[in-house]
Order: sequence, then C-alpha cells, then structure tokens
Amino acid sequence: MAPMRIGSPIQHCKRQIWQSSRRLYANAAAKPASARPATSAQGCGPAGEPTSTTGRAAMRTAEARESALRAARMRRQAEREDRLSEEAKRRLENEKYQKRYKAAARKWVSSLIALPILLVTSYYLFDRLALGHAQKSMPKTPPADHINEKNA
Repeated sequence: MAPMRIGSPIQHCKRQIWQSSRRLYANAAAKPASARPATSAQGCGPAGEPTSTTGRAAMRTAEARESALRAARMRRQAEREDRLSEEAKRRLENEKYQKRYKAAARKWVSSLIALPILLVTSYYLFDRLALGHAQKSMPKTPPADHINEKNA
C-alpha cells in the first residue's frame, strides 16, 4: 500500500511537475546543445499550464483522482441519505405499529372486564324472559336504628 500523502491532488500534481521539470533541466544542462530538443515544444502553455507529456499525464492523473474522490464522496452521501430515509421509514412504521398495538390492548382489556358482566346479565335476563321465573328480590331489612327502638 502506498504511503498516505498529505495535501490535495492538485498540489501533488504541481509537485510532480516541478520535480520532472527539475530533472529535465538538469539533464539538459548535461547534454550538448546539439542534442537538446527545441525549447518551443516544451515549456508553458497559454494559461501557464505545463505542456510536457509528464506534466499533462500528472494533470490527468490528478484530475482522475479528484473525480474519483468526488464520486466516492457523492456515493457516501447518497448512502447516508438512503440510510437516514430508511431509518425514518422504520421509525414511522414502528410508531404506527405501537399505536395499533395499544388500541388492540385496550380493546382486549375492556373485553376481559366486560365479558363477566355480560354473561351474568344475560343469564339473569334469560332466566326471567325465557324460563319465566320471577325477578329476584332482595329481602328488606329494617334500618338499624329502627331495630334498636323495638328491642329497647
């Protein structure tokens, strides 16, 4: 694995261009004038961009690296947004489920409370209406002070 470089890819590209041009000029100084290439073929373009093949290759490499990094950033951001939307959707579904669960639990508890009352009431009604029995009456007892007056 290559060591991690600090700085932007453009700075790295500029550094490569500088190093390659330094090597080129060092080699040119060592060669005789007849063996040197024409200076108009190399140098800087209209915007100060290097026109040597190594400089152009380094620029293309830096641009490719920059576009790859940009694409990776965009992909990670899209994945993060997808994950957040899925989490929000799951949370909304959980809230809907909890609401339905609580409503069903309330109905179940109320039916457990109401069922014995319904059974007893329906038994008494069936006993009176279908079987013809008389209404059950509670025996009347005199109030407690009234009993004390008679005994005294």
